Amino acid sequence: MNEDTLKGIAIGAGAVVAAFLAKSALSGSGGRALVRATVKTGLLAFEKTREVVAEAVENLEDIVAEVQDELRAEKMAQSQAAPPSEE
Repeated sequence: MNEDTLKGIAIGAGAVVAAFLAKSALSGSGGRALVRATVKTGLLAFEKTREVVAEAVENLEDIVAEVQDELRAEKMAQSQAAPPSEE
């Protein structure tokens, strides 16, 4: 899942929660503090999710590079070990 997809999901979920909380804030006291706390928690969760996803992507890229190096080395070893073809 790419960063834009995660951002879209977070924004969509945040908008739904914000709309619900905004309605509650308008109808009761202390609602604004609840909305602020919820938005703050959502932003912190979004940032942490971005960090975790970025680290996972970096690890995956490292693994892919290692496997590509192994495949190149194996291919080179096979081509050097193959007997010359007779024509």
